[in-house]
Amino acid sequence: MRQVLSGCEDDVFTLDDAAAVKAADTIRSIAEEDIGTGIILGSGLAGIAETVKKSVTVQYESIPGFPPASAPGHAGTLVLGEISGERVAVMSGRPHLYEGYGRTAVAFPVRVLRELGVHTLIVTNAAGAVNPRYCGGDLMLIMDHIDLTFTSESIAAQSSTVSFSRQNFCYDSELCSVAAREALRIGATLRQGIYGGLIGPSYETEAEMSMLERIGADAVGMSTVVEAVEAFTLGMRVVGVSCIANPRRRTAPLTHADVERTVQSVAPTLGRLLAVIVSSTRQV
Repeated sequence: MRQVLSGCEDDVFTLDDAAAVKAADTIRSIAEEDIGTGIILGSGLAGIAETVKKSVTVQYESIPGFPPASAPGHAGTLVLGEISGERVAVMSGRPHLYEGYGRTAVAFPVRVLRELGVHTLIVTNAAGAVNPRYCGGDLMLIMDHIDLTFTSESIAAQSSTVSFSRQNFCYDSELCSVAAREALRIGATLRQGIYGGLIGPSYETEAEMSMLERIGADAVGMSTVVEAVEAFTLGMRVVGVSCIANPRRRTAPLTHADVERTVQSVAPTLGRLLAVIVSSTRQV
C-alpha cells in the first residue's frame, strides 16, 4: 500500500535544520520549558500520554512540517509536560513508511525533538513475536535492531557528500540496565532481544517469520528503526521497548484490533517502566 498524503512527499520533508528550528519554535511558543526526554508511543499506547502531569497537547497539524499520523491507534498529538518530575515531550502516534512517507519525513519529528533540547529518546512499538519463547503481553527491551526497510539511500541522496554512520551501540546500555532492574522489581516480563524493522503494512507470512528467526530477530514491527537511527546520529541516548502483541505461532488471522487490545493490556506496566527510565536520565 502506498497512501501518499498531500504535502508529505520527501521534497517537502527534509532534514534541513531551518525546518526543524521553525517547528521547534512553534512548540516553544506553546510550552517554553526545556525538555530533556522524548517518548514515541506506538499502536495502542495512547493511554500513557494521559499520565503526563501539567500537560499541554499540541496537534501535529499545527506544527510546521510535522507529518500527520494517520494509522489506527495513533492520536497524532504531541503532549508536553512532566513524568517523574522531568520535562518530557510525548509523541502519541508516529508517521510510518507504509503510509507513503519517506525516511526523511519519519525522521523529522526526532530532529525537532533534538532542537527542543531532548537528550534521551524512548521509542516504543507494538511488535509480533519471532522468538517462539515470547508470549503476547510480554515486553521486550530492544538491545539492537535489523533494519530491513532498505531506505537509507533516501537520506543519502539529499546530501552532496555521503557519510557512513556508526550504528553499533545505538541503544544506551546504562538505561537498558535500569529498565531491566526495574522490570525485575515490579515483576514484569521484560525480554531482551533484537528488533526487526520492516516497512509493512502487511503482517508477515510464515516464510518471512522463518527468515527473520534465522537472521537473529526476536520480534518484528513496522517502525522504530528510522527514529532510533536518527536519534543516535544526532547524539541522543536511545532506549527502545517493544510490546509483544502476538505469539510466534498464531491459531487465527491477526488483526490490528487484536494488536491494540493486547498492547493496551500491558500499557500500565510499560507506563511504570517508562517513568523509571525517565527519572533515571538525570542520574546515569
